[in-house]
Amino acid sequence: MSDPKVFIIDEDATITTMFSDNLVGLGQHQISRASNVEPDPDGTWYVELCHDPIFGEHQGKRIGSGFATRQEALDFEVNWINSFLKGKA
Repeated sequence: MSDPKVFIIDEDATITTMFSDNLVGLGQHQISRASNVEPDPDGTWYVELCHDPIFGEHQGKRIGSGFATRQEALDFEVNWINSFLKGKA
C-alpha cells in the first residue's frame, strides 16, 4: 500500500488518514475499515465503501466496478478515498 496522501487534523488533534505501516511509530491508533474490494460473479472487481459516517451520502455504496484486476480496484480505492478526504480538509 502506498503512503497516505491526505491528513485531516481536527481541533482535538484527531488525525484522519488512510492507514500505512509507516504510521505505526506515531502512537496509538483507532483503525477501522473504510472500504472493501471484492470480486463480482462475472470475474471483475468492485469497490464498496463501509457504513462510516465520514463518507456521508456515499457510505455503504459501491463507488467503482468493472475493474479487470484486483490491483486496478485497489488503486482506484486509494485514489478515491484520498480525493474524498482532500475535499473534506
